[in-house]
Amino acid sequence: MTARARAQEPVLYARSVRRNILYGLEEADGEAPGEVPSDEAVEQAVRLANAHSFISEWPQGYDTVRVV
Repeated sequence: MTARARAQEPVLYARSVRRNILYGLEEADGEAPGEVPSDEAVEQAVRLANAHSFISEWPQGYDTVRVV
């Protein structure tokens, strides 16, 4: 058996930071309206990931579109 390294770079799609976080969990993805995480739930998750401070510094915060 051969060990292999695999890059684990995050992929951001051409949509806002908020929508990248919610990817697969929006109404457009088939989720019921009451099942879509609230803005408060998104922010809480981002704070737990220690990413809130730098996201908040971007021009439109969570609504900033970053294409990588």
